Amino acid sequence: MSPPLMASAQRVSAWPALLNRPTGFEIARAALGSPAFVVPLRCNLFTDFGGPPVSFLASSVLFRKVAETSLDWPVEVEEINGATYPRT
Repeated sequence: MSPPLMASAQRVSAWPALLNRPTGFEIARAALGSPAFVVPLRCNLFTDFGGPPVSFLASSVLFRKVAETSLDWPVEVEEINGATYPRT
């Protein structure tokens, strides 16, 4: 059986960690799409996932601003990420 082209992401994605009441948002709808398989370069006891491991290449979310927030994260991106992405 093939995985669905779009799956509900309400309970299986990271969107609720970012968009929630304390941050001032509410998720109206979230979805995952473009199912994919994770294939290890070398298969061994630790990388044999035992079944078809499904992941998704696309994730989308429709959300609304419902409140103001007083949350603060006083960290500069450059302090925690030395990579060139994201560019600031």
